[in-house]
Order: sequence, then C-alpha cells, then structure tokens
Amino acid sequence: MPSNPCCCMSSRTGATIIGILDIIISAIFIICVLLSFLAISSSQSYPAVKEQLMERINELKGDPMYQDLQMDDDTIIIVLYVILICGLVGSIVGLFLASILIHGIRTENTQLLKFHLIIYATLFCISLVGAIGYLAMGEFLSTFIIYGLSFYFLMVIYYAYLEVRDKVSQRQTPLVKYEVA
Repeated sequence: MPSNPCCCMSSRTGATIIGILDIIISAIFIICVLLSFLAISSSQSYPAVKEQLMERINELKGDPMYQDLQMDDDTIIIVLYVILICGLVGSIVGLFLASILIHGIRTENTQLLKFHLIIYATLFCISLVGAIGYLAMGEFLSTFIIYGLSFYFLMVIYYAYLEVRDKVSQRQTPLVKYEVA
C-alpha cells in the first residue's frame, strides 16, 4: 500500500469528504446560475434591472482590457446566456462526477473510481490551459492555490482508488493456494 496523502484519516474518507464538498459546491453553483438566469431574464422586462446590468457592462468596457469591445447590448446578453449555460452544464457534470465518486467508494467499485479519475484528470489538464490566462492577468496566488488544491484532491482520490483496489484484490485472492496434482 502506498503512502497516504491524508495526514489524519484514510484516503477513502478523504475522497468521500471531497465528493461531499463537490456536491455542495455544485449545488450552490447551480442555484447561482439559475438565479443569474432569472436576473438576466427580468432585466428584459424591468428597465431598472436592465439599466443596472448595462452600467456594470459599461464599467467593464471602461477597463483597458475590454475597451475595444464593440458589441451591442443584445449581443452581450446572449453571450451572458451562453456563459451561464456552460456554467450550468459544468456544474451538473460536477454533481454527476461527485456522485460517481461517492458511490464508487461506498460500493468499492474500482471501475467507477477509475472512470472518475480519468474524467477528473482530463478536466484538470484542460483547465490548466485556463490557468495560463489567469497567470497572464496577474492572478498568481489564487491560481496556485486553486490548482494546487485540485492536484491534491486528485492525489487523494487516486490513493483512495489504490486503497479500494487493494482491498478488493485481497478479498478475491484465496488464502490457501491449491496445487493441482
């Protein structure tokens, strides 16, 4: 058995806690996205809300990074809808993956844990491309904390997979080996 990255608990317990945190964060994000949908759709029917939204967008246009932004208000709202839909899909996928992680640990199903690891590692590697953008904007500390924590979570889940795999293989290996005469 390899060393345990969790200092005061088993890797399985640590991975279960990670799964529960993922479910909570995904649920909160789904609620925020749905509330944002409501805010944007109400901005279409309530001029005061639309005015506030447009003020925020104009503040962004005043930022030197966005001053060349040449879009009308309807295009910006469509872009916001697309971003929110992507966020909703991502948080639903996160909820699904967290459920797979918890179920895989609870039932000691190595195939589910392997599936979760492959998807999580792939998404982690893809998101590293986004980290380059954050680093270019000067977000050094938050980028290193977020990606360091994500890498640590990936390692905890990997060691939980190894722990479950070893436990399952010990159960399947007979204690007495029979020889054929």
